[in-house]
Amino acid sequence: MKVKIKKLVPEAIIPKYETLGASGMDIYATSVKSVQEQGYGYIEYGTGLAFEVPEGYGLAANGCFFDKSRQGFLPEIMERMYNDRVVYKEKMIAAQKEYEATKSKQASKDISRYKNMQLFFGLSHDDIESVDNSLTTHSRSR
Repeated sequence: MKVKIKKLVPEAIIPKYETLGASGMDIYATSVKSVQEQGYGYIEYGTGLAFEVPEGYGLAANGCFFDKSRQGFLPEIMERMYNDRVVYKEKMIAAQKEYEATKSKQASKDISRYKNMQLFFGLSHDDIESVDNSLTTHSRSR
């Protein structure tokens, strides 16, 4: 992939692959600024460069380009975790409505169970259903 790079300041250094085995180019800072905002601090590094990023790609801080149409494994896991949590949040809300209408012990237990199930949102649906079924079986055997 060819990328156009423009120097914005004379002291800017055009990035190069200089480190053996590196996944990205070596980028050098031309300016360093300490910033304090709303009680937080960070350091801002300026490269003095402008990159023309091809359509559909992004530029990571290490100089690597990535295809924005592909989702990595972390966002995929995060999405699955969120979706799993939403399922049990909806079940908990339904149990709360049932409890408000009936004041039943079972609805109260379901509310607690679904609150706890939201803690398991990192598991797959199959894992959660397995835990859910064992809880149901266990509560029935009492």
